[in-house]
Amino acid sequence: MVKAYASEEIFKVAQHAMELHGGNGAMLDFGIEKLLRDAAIFLHMDATVDISKLKIVKAMFPHTAGAYAGPGG
Repeated sequence: MVKAYASEEIFKVAQHAMELHGGNGAMLDFGIEKLLRDAAIFLHMDATVDISKLKIVKAMFPHTAGAYAGPGG
């Protein structure tokens, strides 16, 4: 859970840094673009964020996770 949370927060911080620096953030000279690329890759190291969250839910609720919750219950 910590890795999923941390990777999302790292990406948000890198996005804010890019926005803060504006056009200069996209330039190779400042290094902000590399931080954003690394943060985007960190989101997908094990799997996508959605799959990681599904694994967390299945670990927390093994008997009910993935059960159909429609009208038939």
